[in-house]
Amino acid sequence: MGAQYHYSHPLAYTRYLISRSTGETFDFIVPPVKNVVLTLKDFSAGRYRIRWIDTVTGAVISEEIVVVNQGRLQLTVPLLQQDLAAVATIVT
Repeated sequence: MGAQYHYSHPLAYTRYLISRSTGETFDFIVPPVKNVVLTLKDFSAGRYRIRWIDTVTGAVISEEIVVVNQGRLQLTVPLLQQDLAAVATIVT
């Protein structure tokens, strides 16, 4: 298994400051995150269209229909390599 990294704003900022003082290139590359399930509570029962959107380009990355059971909307997050947005629209 490859190296695992944990990035946070303070860590990234510290590395940025070090790169400025040393003249080195600053590359902030966050490893992709996969297999994440997001559970949102207090949703009305029904079917929802979920659109995952690239927040930089506005392009729809993927779309699916999910069913809310017991007020919980469970979303499987696409491979997370960038900033994403999810839009949920009730269809029934």
